Amino acid sequence: VWSYLAPQVFLGPSLAYLHSANKSTNGIDFDTTSASKRFELGFYVGLGLDVLLSQNFELSVSGRYGWGLTDIQDQSMGPGIYNRVFHLVGGFKVRL
Repeated sequence: VWSYLAPQVFLGPSLAYLHSANKSTNGIDFDTTSASKRFELGFYVGLGLDVLLSQNFELSVSGRYGWGLTDIQDQSMGPGIYNRVFHLVGGFKVRL
């Protein structure tokens, strides 16, 4: 049965770029891009599993958690703001 399973481990740095940022208060949207830093350094850890369903089809599932290491506020206005994110990814692979 192990010949049909391929476990994965994710561990490493990340670099993110902010395209735009918005905040909504009482139904009014504000563009907060200028108050945020454009680049962020982070770190990811995660696990995944590929399951071979047949010779040409494979199911893939993974989960990753990311920690932002960079304060994303452009100007210091109190305690820092850091991103935390969880990704749950699923896919279906077809070999051609």
